[in-house]
Amino acid sequence: MIETVNASLRSLQYVILRAQELVVGTSWGEAIEVLTLDETGSYRYSQEALTPREVAVLRLIGEGLSAVGIARRLAYSESTIKKTIHQVMRQLGARNRTHAVAIAIRTNLI
Repeated sequence: MIETVNASLRSLQYVILRAQELVVGTSWGEAIEVLTLDETGSYRYSQEALTPREVAVLRLIGEGLSAVGIARRLAYSESTIKKTIHQVMRQLGARNRTHAVAIAIRTNLI
């Protein structure tokens, strides 16, 4: 019985991850790395999938800061922040910065 339930859960996870791939363009491998099932049965992006700097950058984007403003606030170079933004967008499958913040809010990353 437990094996049947586990197999069903794996099938459901596959369907959800494939839907994720189709909706936001995240590749299958990336989705496995960042999606987790929480205690309520909802899929969320894993906090561990993003570094503390990446989460901080996402929060500051959400506050409306530019790459220059974020760099000044966090004491990093502008190029480091731009690379971080690009990496976060790729990991979340976001089309732009606004989409990345929306995904982060919906999935309780920020």
